[in-house]
Amino acid sequence: HGVGGWLERICEEDRDAVLRRIQPGAGCGQPHEVTYRVRMDGRPDVRWMRDTGRVVRDERGEPLVIQGVLADITAQRESELARAEYER
Repeated sequence: HGVGGWLERICEEDRDAVLRRIQPGAGCGQPHEVTYRVRMDGRPDVRWMRDTGRVVRDERGEPLVIQGVLADITAQRESELARAEYER
């Protein structure tokens, strides 16, 4: 899907925050870690993702790839939200 496909999957209300977290480090190779919600291929359910990574550049400083890990943390996040709700 490429970057456009990745960005389109992020829930609209999370997109700006995700870009604000990732973009500052992208220019200098600093790693990022951000948590956000996605919708998968038209399915109605939302999945929570933890995205950690960094931009890898060539010897001229040109971006080659984004290297990182995208982990589905839906069960963990739902448990945290349920606990917070219970504590209220």
